[in-house]
Amino acid sequence: MPKAPWKVRWDIWIGIVIIYSVVMIPYRIGFAIDLAHWEQIVNYLFDASFALDVMFNMFTGFYDDDVFVYELPKIRARYFKSWFFVDILSTLPFDQFFQAVTTGADQSFLSFKLLRTIRLFRLLKLMRLLRLKRAIDSFQLDALNAHVFQTFRSLLMIIFIIHLLSCGWYMFYTWDPTGMNWVTNIDRKGFQNPYLVSFYWVSNTMMSVGYGEIYGVTDGERLYSIFVECLGSISVGLIIANIQMLTDNYNPRGVKMKQKLQETKEFLLKRLIPRRLRLRVISQFEYHWSRRTVFDEDKLLQQFPMSLQYEILAASMETFVKKFPVFGMTSVDFFVFTIPKLRPVVVGPGQVLVECESVWEELYFVLSGSLEAFRSNIIASSLTGGDICGIEYLVGDRRRYAYTYRSTSKTELYALYSADLMEAMTKCPVASRYLRDLAHIISERYADAARRGRRILQKNDASQRKGSIDLFVQYRHRKSTSYHNLRKDSTDVSQFQVTTLADEVQVHWSVIRHYSRTRLVWDSIMGIVVAWTAVSVPFTISFDIPESVILEATDRMSDLFFCLDIFINFFTTYVDDTGVEIVDRHEIRRHYLKRSFLPDVISTIPFDFLVETVTESKDFRSLKLIRTIKLVKLLRLVRISKLLKLNSQWMSDLDISMDTIRLLKMLIPVLMIGHYVGCFWYYLSADGDRKRSWWGRIYFDDPSSLLSRYVASVYWATTTMTTVGFGDVVAVNSHEQAYSIFVMIGGTTLFAYVVGTVIEVVSNSKSLMNREHEMGQRINAYIKERGVSREFVVACQEHLRYINAEKTLFNEYGLFDALSHSLRCELILYLNSNVLAQIRFFDKKPKWFLTLLLPRLVPQFFLSGDLLIYHGNLVSGIFFLMSGAVIARVPIQERNSGNFDADTRASPKTIAVATNGRTMDKVPEDDGTIATLYEGEFFGYKEVLTKTSAQYNVFACRPTGTYILPAEYLDMIDQNYPDVLEEMRGLFLHSITKQQTILQHWQNNEIMGISGQERERILRSSFAMPTHLAQVREMAEVENDSMPSRPESHRPAFSPRHHPS
Repeated sequence: MPKAPWKVRWDIWIGIVIIYSVVMIPYRIGFAIDLAHWEQIVNYLFDASFALDVMFNMFTGFYDDDVFVYELPKIRARYFKSWFFVDILSTLPFDQFFQAVTTGADQSFLSFKLLRTIRLFRLLKLMRLLRLKRAIDSFQLDALNAHVFQTFRSLLMIIFIIHLLSCGWYMFYTWDPTGMNWVTNIDRKGFQNPYLVSFYWVSNTMMSVGYGEIYGVTDGERLYSIFVECLGSISVGLIIANIQMLTDNYNPRGVKMKQKLQETKEFLLKRLIPRRLRLRVISQFEYHWSRRTVFDEDKLLQQFPMSLQYEILAASMETFVKKFPVFGMTSVDFFVFTIPKLRPVVVGPGQVLVECESVWEELYFVLSGSLEAFRSNIIASSLTGGDICGIEYLVGDRRRYAYTYRSTSKTELYALYSADLMEAMTKCPVASRYLRDLAHIISERYADAARRGRRILQKNDASQRKGSIDLFVQYRHRKSTSYHNLRKDSTDVSQFQVTTLADEVQVHWSVIRHYSRTRLVWDSIMGIVVAWTAVSVPFTISFDIPESVILEATDRMSDLFFCLDIFINFFTTYVDDTGVEIVDRHEIRRHYLKRSFLPDVISTIPFDFLVETVTESKDFRSLKLIRTIKLVKLLRLVRISKLLKLNSQWMSDLDISMDTIRLLKMLIPVLMIGHYVGCFWYYLSADGDRKRSWWGRIYFDDPSSLLSRYVASVYWATTTMTTVGFGDVVAVNSHEQAYSIFVMIGGTTLFAYVVGTVIEVVSNSKSLMNREHEMGQRINAYIKERGVSREFVVACQEHLRYINAEKTLFNEYGLFDALSHSLRCELILYLNSNVLAQIRFFDKKPKWFLTLLLPRLVPQFFLSGDLLIYHGNLVSGIFFLMSGAVIARVPIQERNSGNFDADTRASPKTIAVATNGRTMDKVPEDDGTIATLYEGEFFGYKEVLTKTSAQYNVFACRPTGTYILPAEYLDMIDQNYPDVLEEMRGLFLHSITKQQTILQHWQNNEIMGISGQERERILRSSFAMPTHLAQVREMAEVENDSMPSRPESHRPAFSPRHHPS
């Protein structure tokens, strides 16, 4: 059996023998190392192991397309065709055979050079490594990331190639030790560590460093150098490719997440969102995508059958299904349709999830934490894990939230759009029946709570008239006591502020907010202190800087700063893994003690100062031990990782671009590595012989200056790590050569990382701007392909430029999906603040109305002479003028006939004339002008609300920017929320009447406006029932007709927990 335990252990032993053979055989051949007696015995043992392995392979079965083959004839036939001859050639000891045959023969026949060459046949054992490929691949897939393993394997392969080439390079000397070669050219006596020198030369040649102190002098050595240089170019390219592939694909989810976060931050910065709001949006955005797949889940799931989709989703949402068992009883279609549409949301203590009177666009499944439902300062209910917020509106006629829901503790939820739920209910009668019954029960209990609340308010009014100090009585019945905890410091019952936001949560006076200006200034100071420690400690240790008052003072000041930082951290809020700020001072202290307290204390204790204080002997102080103990101070660098987590807040504070942040995060560690490499480069030979050290063979401006030596050390580090290698500063002794080899290989890898990172940053730089440029190029190519004039290209470019200035090409809905309803509304209002300031239509409108319409506004730009509305055509939506001006005119034939019927169609000639008007600088006015509208005004409402055709044309008399509210969206609201649209029409007519009153002197209200009769008809218009709502209602009616009436005691046997008393 190929996978039997003893066979696996045998293969591991053979693998160890192979590695030993392919490393030691070329070393012994290249450097003319004779075998000792014990080594000869070990070789015999290895040869015997290979011979046994050949025999075992004759009897080892194999798998052919997952079918195990155990017939001996087939096993041996397959082995003879594949590995038999390779194994025999790599097993037979040809060198021993030739030595035995030529015993006593003329030494000219048995040349030692020939014998060493024949022994190269044993390098065929390297091919045995291919036999372990399948096991290695299996290990790669199961235990390591594929790209990590591939990069590691490539580096090992390059190091092994350097080893082989080093052995071959030194063979030019062992072939003829007395002749002219690269070794005798440097030192006739040879080298003390020849392998290290050879490895050093091959490394700096293959890594493209090429110092130049070692070089070939014969034709053979120069040809060999050319071969090594070409192979080195391939190796460097392989390293760069692997490192770039590793950085791109090491964590596909992380890369995708980083890209989403970068685009979001770029969008928020471009739209000048305030810092506090930015931090809250980014926090919820990170939480949302940390708990949701960043890939196109619908597209990925479509690759699998429905049953496998169900298994995948059920396994990933097991905790959710346990919280909400109804999903375990639904049909496969319902489950597969609904689960991918759940959106993770988190709200912190005191944050409002959804405000009263908001449109029922979504409902929430509470996973953990608790919510309060209240209205008019009366708490009606409490919701905890396993409850559904907003389910009661499933059966109500009024699709608006009747209560404000606010968290009393950190609350994690899943949000689901109500339209998706309505559609999903048509796929599963069981789920539809359950959710409708649940909605009826919750709705009745909320109604009962509202009735009791009104009676309580009446009693409170009476008590207030009597002079009672009780202003409000809060009535509630719930399991959670978190509200009592929030109010435990109060001795009386008072009205609480229902508009408290996360940023206004009252905290203890000693608590420091992590985003406060004071804390950010302190973190900046600590960053400077940590940076000073990171730079000064290795410098003082490597260059043996004598103690001085200044250095001693800075060390003690830094220790004091670190002690103060530990004290401040006990009072500083933090953001947990769900993105919620923790403000409880007891929880802050517990968290700090568990996480960062111990590393901070260790990095603060001045071990070097304690050792120097205890040890008073000058001789002891002169030892390198004291300087080395100072390395403990480098533990303070642990703090850099914590400070880097605040880069998003610094970015928000300073408005630094994401590209700059990424380049700085890449450049600063590289510079620090160069600093450390340079310091240790001098430390290796600081106390050595000047003639046997690198610093003793170069020129210094001031030989006694440590600064000059530091500059030379960092100079060598950078020239080596960037693969330049001028050759003026080179390794002299063995320690320096060994260190140079490490720096060359590591530096080339680091150089590849820098190149890959810069390529990635440049290619993804300013993704929104690149998207705009890409879209512009596509439009230009498309227009040229269609063969239209240059004027249309300009028009399209202006339109795209206007869209990017007003809305950008960022997917705003993707950001809105990641936010809670309250935070989303706040962001929407700020993003559209320019619209609210310019368009009088939105004056004094309720918040729910604004947040419902503003995200659906579509920016459109028109050049002078463009037609916005065509006579005789339906209007695409309501236009809001942001800039420019438009003229509304009645066509000539309509004026002559006096017919302004809405069904009149413009002739093709009229349309053509209007279309050709693009070339006009100004639309000429005549008696047909019925209105001139400027920025801040709106039009097209009559045709949208009455669903009639336009009786006029609307031209842009100069470049005009507009927003349009699509008529299709109003139709969608009419289908899903008819009661909401009924209220919206009243608000529409209020703004329309106001504008018509203002513009009655320069607008023909009979043609463009709405008359009194039309206003009444609009208010009395009926609403079409949406298709899926009709299906759900019809299904419920069928169920009710088929089931006998039940008394109250026979209600469903489930009891929702978020019930009012």
